[in-house]
Amino acid sequence: MTDVGSTESPKSTVGSTETPKRFPDRDEIARVHVEAEALEPGEEGPETRRLAGRVMARRDMGKLVFLDLVDRSGRIQLLAPLARTGEVDVHLGDVVGAIGKPTKSRRGEPSLILDELVLLSRAVQTLGGEEG
Repeated sequence: MTDVGSTESPKSTVGSTETPKRFPDRDEIARVHVEAEALEPGEEGPETRRLAGRVMARRDMGKLVFLDLVDRSGRIQLLAPLARTGEVDVHLGDVVGAIGKPTKSRRGEPSLILDELVLLSRAVQTLGGEEG
């Protein structure tokens, strides 16, 4: 896991003891969603994008974790291949920064495939439906 500004290879910073307070130069989710809609399933866009928002859903599928990220402009699915991001330790309601490329899932869902996930703020109270 890397800290923001580190020279190590991009990985998940979730679980780091220090959380950054800012996530500059981010894009709006709605804009990246439109960009991803234009792609073919499985195709990655050429540009790296930075998104920030609240995690509203999580689905673990073995070597791949799906997260729904929401900001004031909309919602997008995040694809977190564990081989690419490392362990993803986020909970519903956490605020995260996501760095990756627009893509479309095999089922045609506009998404962002992650290179790095940064925990910006832990949810103080869990959102309804999450146990633990």
